[in-house]
Amino acid sequence: KKEKEKEKEKKAASSSSEVPKKKKRAREEDGSGDEKSEKSTKSKSSSSTKSAAPAKKKKKKKDPNAPKRGLTAYQFFTSALREEVQRENPDAKFAEMGKLLGQKWKEADATEKEKYEEMAKKDKARFKSEMENYSAPSSDEDSDEDEKPKKKKKDKNAPKKGQTNYMFFNKIMRSKVMEQNPNASFGEVGKLLSEQWKKISAEEKQKYVDMAAKDKERYKQEMANYSAGSDVEEEPTTKKANKKDPNAPKRGKTAFMFFSMAVRSKVKEQNPVASFGELGKLIGEAWKELPEDQKEKYNEMAKKDADRYKLAMKDYVPPQNSSESGKKAKAKVSKKAKVKQESENENDSDDSSSDSDDSSGSSDDDSDDSDSDSD
Repeated sequence: KKEKEKEKEKKAASSSSEVPKKKKRAREEDGSGDEKSEKSTKSKSSSSTKSAAPAKKKKKKKDPNAPKRGLTAYQFFTSALREEVQRENPDAKFAEMGKLLGQKWKEADATEKEKYEEMAKKDKARFKSEMENYSAPSSDEDSDEDEKPKKKKKDKNAPKKGQTNYMFFNKIMRSKVMEQNPNASFGEVGKLLSEQWKKISAEEKQKYVDMAAKDKERYKQEMANYSAGSDVEEEPTTKKANKKDPNAPKRGKTAFMFFSMAVRSKVKEQNPVASFGELGKLIGEAWKELPEDQKEKYNEMAKKDADRYKLAMKDYVPPQNSSESGKKAKAKVSKKAKVKQESENENDSDDSSSDSDDSSGSSDDDSDDSDSDSD
């Protein structure tokens, strides 16, 4: 019996040991698959990280007080000769001017270039000496100074910049060209003037060159005596300005505005170097010299636009301010609440009076019943 029991125990032990071995084998097989999957995911993640571009670093803000780098010999050369090249080629664009200056630099002799190379060396030495005494601001100061500086208002009394030789020629010759070509448009007149300017000899151009030089000297003298006043900057106002309604009708344009819109692109093509203010002056002069027959078209456009504005303003209802509308709404709500309270009080008083009447009637009935019983 003991031997039989021992054999049974051995069989049970062996069967129990075989089960976990099978489980281990299954786990190992599963583990190998998991490892393969993990490896594949790791390879994918590594490839994705490699493909992903690195995060861009924030650019440091330039210090406006930092020393300016030294100019090259070619830069000094272009700054010295740009005005002459502009006089010789008034219709040349910015890119064409660069090509012309580059050709002149190539054609220049070594002796001519020495002057500009010396200027470049001096400017380089100046930059080095300034950088030795310069200390860059810390990153904390840069982060604090995020706000952009406010632009100063232009002073109306400031001296006006000098005009170019071509602008003086344009002023003097425009009226004559318009008399010779009365049916020519503004753009056509500008083309005729530019053709005449190209045909003029250097001797004839010298008159306008002298006028431009005098005007430049006048500007320098006025700027030397000019001091920008403190009244140029706007004083801060305490009152808040009302916001403009974006849906409000736009005001009618004037005849000159329609004329300038039609002509500005042509004037810009004829005067690529002219600034925004100079273009406005040229357009204003052209408007003054324009005959009344040609102005009628723009006057009619202005009248139609004014009628359109009047009709739109009749149907337009401006929006109320949020503060005023809120106050009005609150006042309406309070009035409604008062009316409700008064009506409820009246109803309560009516109910109480009706209850008292009912009680008095019931007492009378009881007294009558008692009298009948006594009888």
